[in-house]
Amino acid sequence: MVRKTNPIFHAFGTLFQTFKEAKKYPQTFLFLMMHGMASSGVGSIITQLPTYSVAQLESSGFQISVLVVAILVFAIPSALSYSYCCAPRFSPKSIQIGTIIWFIIFTAYFALVVNKPGSFPLAVIGAIMAGIGFGLWYSLNLAHFMKLIPHDKKAEFVGLYSFCGYLPRFLPPIVYNVVVESINDHITAFLTLLIWFGLGLIICFCIDFEKGERDANAGAILENANDPTKGNNNKASSSSSSAGESKDLQLNLCARGGILSY
Repeated sequence: MVRKTNPIFHAFGTLFQTFKEAKKYPQTFLFLMMHGMASSGVGSIITQLPTYSVAQLESSGFQISVLVVAILVFAIPSALSYSYCCAPRFSPKSIQIGTIIWFIIFTAYFALVVNKPGSFPLAVIGAIMAGIGFGLWYSLNLAHFMKLIPHDKKAEFVGLYSFCGYLPRFLPPIVYNVVVESINDHITAFLTLLIWFGLGLIICFCIDFEKGERDANAGAILENANDPTKGNNNKASSSSSSAGESKDLQLNLCARGGILSY
């Protein structure tokens, strides 16, 4: 009787193997670390904003809903601007760094300026800033990561990307809660988001996106060369393509010569 493998253990085992594979690509590994830190900060904005708004700004439920809608609405044109304006004109590293700095500016603005009851108009401006950052971040982050992984391992690495993005996301709320419970200061607690953006920014400065892309492409080529199955498949595909082209050429010559024997 064949013993079935527990699907949960199998999933985490595969994830661990992909993690070991990622260590062969230093720039990809650095990107995953940056993604884990910075994305924890980005994801915590939408969860900590309601708490901060109620406790510090004394906002109503309707006002919080307006802030969330403003974030979502302005994220859409921001995402489009990345595809049509930013990506063709700027390098991946400059856009990545610029977006993290944008979130640092937003965090400082929302904590140091939007910190009193009756600051709802200023809070809407902050929500627009957050929406612009959200649209950029969730457009560029995965797009840049896809350039740093071997083309034949995209599924495994995207799974690892999601895991690294969500694994440390419980840390910012814990730090926020510890600060509030310790000194009862929501402004300082909101500023702790700068920790995760700061760590992500430092790691991002260390990433060589061009080298990472070259390493990923070279790794994929080397693996294909070392895998006889993939090599035979490529040869078979090439032979099939050549045979098809030869057949088309014969048909074309016969048609021109008026020969219909084929």
